Amino acid sequence: MSYETFKACIMDPKYMEVDIVNVKESDFDGEIPESFDAREQWPECKSIKIIRDMSVCVSAWAIAAASAMSDRVCIRSNGRLQTFISDADILACCTKIDGKECGNG
Repeated sequence: MSYETFKACIMDPKYMEVDIVNVKESDFDGEIPESFDAREQWPECKSIKIIRDMSVCVSAWAIAAASAMSDRVCIRSNGRLQTFISDADILACCTKIDGKECGNG
């Protein structure tokens, strides 16, 4: 992918600004384990074992978010809900809102 193609695909810079005023720090009193494998911690959650292909996708954030949401739904429901949240749905453009396009996510 050329730089021009990549630049055309990224989100509008006005959405990339971070408001650090609302960021809160917190102290962690626990211990960090030597190793951790979510597949072993929650074996009933099939979504944790799925690796989604991000390849050269500039909207990898949507793929990662959908994957994390799918995992959290399963973990929170103790494995009762095996939901696969679609990254394609997250990236789908809704032209009904002010007639604007999504601008690649």
